[in-house]
Amino acid sequence: MPAQDMAAEMKVVRGVSADVISGAVNGPAIDTAGFDEALIILDVGTIAATGTLAVKVQEDTASAFGSPTDIAGAAFTSKVTGDSNKVFVGRVQLEAGREQFIRIVATQATAAVDAAVLVVLTNPVQKPAQTPEFAV
Repeated sequence: MPAQDMAAEMKVVRGVSADVISGAVNGPAIDTAGFDEALIILDVGTIAATGTLAVKVQEDTASAFGSPTDIAGAAFTSKVTGDSNKVFVGRVQLEAGREQFIRIVATQATAAVDAAVLVVLTNPVQKPAQTPEFAV
């Protein structure tokens, strides 16, 4: 059986850079045109004893996000110290009716939180979606 070229089936983009999150952080606009689904991967580092982290997905018609709206149901449950050093995954269907651009909003409260969010766009209309840096 031939190996499947997974890189041709997805595009990986940064939702929120790996860093200590302070207050609310708006990730960059992610153009979802030509994809059917977005996997949201939340990589939680350390959450201090009283810290919390809320992560949600917003959408808009324009990349400037002048009128963002929260996507109903597209939010992780609030993360606390017991969630440190864990990975969580969510999924957003990019069906008709969804706006073209999404972004991740991560909000820290009370104490230090470090985390990162990756977004994997899948099922592209045009392939390859992303060219791998290496293939062995």
